[in-house]
Amino acid sequence: MNKGKIKERDLEHLATAKALNLPIIAYDRDFEGIGGCVTPKRFLETLGVEFHAEEGHSCR
Repeated sequence: MNKGKIKERDLEHLATAKALNLPIIAYDRDFEGIGGCVTPKRFLETLGVEFHAEEGHSCR
């Protein structure tokens, strides 16, 4: 598998996030090991969004 290798189509997103000091929000395993990469759920948790797993919805 290509784990840990960034696809060419993702390079502009990675560069933009790094240049603006933003987190990379992705499920993509290719981003594992890249500093600042988080899943969408983890990113929303940092914003204080609460999840109800049984419903699949979030509420503030």
